[in-house]
Amino acid sequence: MQLKYPIIPLKNIVVFPGIIIPIFIGREKSIKALEFAQAEQSKVVFCLQKTNSDDPKTNEIHEIGVLAEIVSTTKVDPNTYKILVNGEKRVSVLYERDEEQQPYLEGYVKVLEDVQDFASQAEITDFIQRVYKQLENYLSLNKNLPSDIIKEIVQKNDVLSFIYALSHFLMFSVNDKQNILSIAGLKERLTVVFDLLIKEIDILKVEDKLHSTIKENIGKTQKEYYLKEKIKAIQEELGESSDYDELVEYQKRIEAAEMPAEIKEKAQRELRKLSKISNISSEAGIVKTYLEWLIEIPWQQTHQKDFAISEVATLLDAKHYGLDKVKERIKEFLAVYQLTQDIQGSILCLVGPSGVGKTSIVKSISEVMGRKFIKISCGGMNDEAELRGHRRTYVGAMPGRIIQAIRNAQSKNPVVLLDEIDKMTRNFQSNPTAVLLEVLDKEQNKNFYDYYLEVSFDLSDCLFIATANNIYDIPTPLLDRMELIYLSGYSLNEKLVIGRDYLWPKVLKQHGLTGDQLNISEEALEYIITYYTKEAGLRELERCLSAITRKIVIKVLQERNNYEIKPEHLQELLGHPKYKYSLIPNEAEIGVALGLAYTEHGGSVMPIEVSVFPGKGNLKLTGKMGDVMQESSQTAMSYIRLISKDLGLKKDFYENVDLHIHIPENAITKDGPSAGAAIAMALASACTKTAISNQVAMTGEISLHGKILPVGGLKEKLLAAERQNLKKVYVPKDNLDEVEEVRKYFRTPIAVIGISHIDELLRQELKGYEGAKKLQTWL
Repeated sequence: MQLKYPIIPLKNIVVFPGIIIPIFIGREKSIKALEFAQAEQSKVVFCLQKTNSDDPKTNEIHEIGVLAEIVSTTKVDPNTYKILVNGEKRVSVLYERDEEQQPYLEGYVKVLEDVQDFASQAEITDFIQRVYKQLENYLSLNKNLPSDIIKEIVQKNDVLSFIYALSHFLMFSVNDKQNILSIAGLKERLTVVFDLLIKEIDILKVEDKLHSTIKENIGKTQKEYYLKEKIKAIQEELGESSDYDELVEYQKRIEAAEMPAEIKEKAQRELRKLSKISNISSEAGIVKTYLEWLIEIPWQQTHQKDFAISEVATLLDAKHYGLDKVKERIKEFLAVYQLTQDIQGSILCLVGPSGVGKTSIVKSISEVMGRKFIKISCGGMNDEAELRGHRRTYVGAMPGRIIQAIRNAQSKNPVVLLDEIDKMTRNFQSNPTAVLLEVLDKEQNKNFYDYYLEVSFDLSDCLFIATANNIYDIPTPLLDRMELIYLSGYSLNEKLVIGRDYLWPKVLKQHGLTGDQLNISEEALEYIITYYTKEAGLRELERCLSAITRKIVIKVLQERNNYEIKPEHLQELLGHPKYKYSLIPNEAEIGVALGLAYTEHGGSVMPIEVSVFPGKGNLKLTGKMGDVMQESSQTAMSYIRLISKDLGLKKDFYENVDLHIHIPENAITKDGPSAGAAIAMALASACTKTAISNQVAMTGEISLHGKILPVGGLKEKLLAAERQNLKKVYVPKDNLDEVEEVRKYFRTPIAVIGISHIDELLRQELKGYEGAKKLQTWL
């Protein structure tokens, strides 16, 4: 007669009749089967799964299992039960066809009878004695089997219980245990158990032999080798090797890395060292990291494509407006490279204010040549180890930035941008610019030595291009290695074209809009440039356009309308104008002269104020002047004293007065060799109480005898004067040849006058001054 019982499949447990065993269950169907069994006859069938599935189908479960009684049930947590079961009978299970529709597995159970296939009782006794003898051998080798378990096995007084106890307590695999449960004949079943016991004894003997062998090979101070040696000994005993051998894998990677011969030998030495040290020691980690660096560096891999010079011009024109001289020099550079396939001449250094496109030009060069682009920021770098790496004796040592960048680019010949090279500093111990002298010299960088790698790397295939905001902070030897290409600031007309044709389409695309949805008038763009930005480059302009677009995006999503930005909308979108005010006086003032300065952000008009009051001949300088401007002030004062008679002043006028020279905007540091003429004019104006026109600006350094010396950054200075609507600008005569090139950027005419001596400027702009008769000395 077949009865229906709930079925609980088990993953890694085989239940045997006559054995009490705890089982943890947590699957939904198993819990429901348990609840049904507790509500009915408290009996359930346990069967081993064929697979590791969490929701096994009937064809994934062995048909032969054990009918067991539930002795006790304990709820461990909301989803887990611990049950104590007592195995009763071997059974076979026949499932219903619609078992997948049931909340739990159940089937018809047929009790299986054990077949007595021993010839006689004497044969049974003899067989059991043989098993006992082997069991003693097993127990002598396996010291981990508790004594209560041994007692449980020995106390079984019939052959069937003895078989089940052995099968349950000994370390057989679950498949072997299921096989024992499935065999009907007692003799056949005991034979299988006997054979498995012999196999386990052989394994324990081999392991015992391995223990003895390893203990002989390692000393007391080398116990950390135990696990590693054990694995090796097991592999030797089995005559096979591991699927993944770390040392073999490193060897394969070293062979595939295409290293030069001497570097490959270095890697091989490190690999041999790794094979002799423990895998869990800190030194092993250091060696592995070093090997990874040697392997991953692109010793031979290069990237290059063929290009035509016409492609260079097309790409540069498409991405950069203006900059004609810069583009021409880059085309010359690439034309020479195309013929020679060698990087000739000095290292290019793009010099200019922030935001004028230095980095994007280098990216364009990289794109034209088909080379990888990497950027190394030099700003704030003050230690040569950042470029050359740290020695491996230091904790956390790493290669320098140059080797790191080449590894990241996975190319031996990338275009390397040394960004903001003028911001590199030095400390009392180290000077990173000394490393760059080697890096940028083609005769030396063929064997660039990184302290971490401890081997040389050939940098001669790399194309190094530097950028800087100014050249005054670059050491002279490093400056000598580079060819300077100046990128001046953009004029208002250039900014209008770039904003309309380059930046505005880019910003619209970034914010998911089209030109039909949002348009900006040229008047609004000019208003933004004039009153919301004050820079030589374009970054602030792009930020303003992005701020406008973000606000319009919200309106487009809410109202679904199209918009056009006009000047009257800008205050609502961008707030009050940032640069509507001006330090330039509204009318001519005594003691005020307008100088022109060149800063990292472009040109600016710089009022210089001088006050005279009774005192004892002191000269006070304020306005955060640098050393150069302080010396210019003292030089200008000396010259005014020298021509005091021609100015109508007493020769000792300075002894009874104090002079205060001040440059507004105290928070901004000011320095540079171009303010001497303006300071001298402001001093002359204050001392003679004669006003200078507020429509006139001047630039040029002054010598002790009044000569006007040439200056740099003339384009930026003249464009700054144009932005302030000045009418006249005095420049050093030696700079006049640069003026015609700048005039094409003017929207309104400006008179640019060249002077070679401060006397010429005093005659034209200081009323009543007739000119110095001769230079006086007061000895």
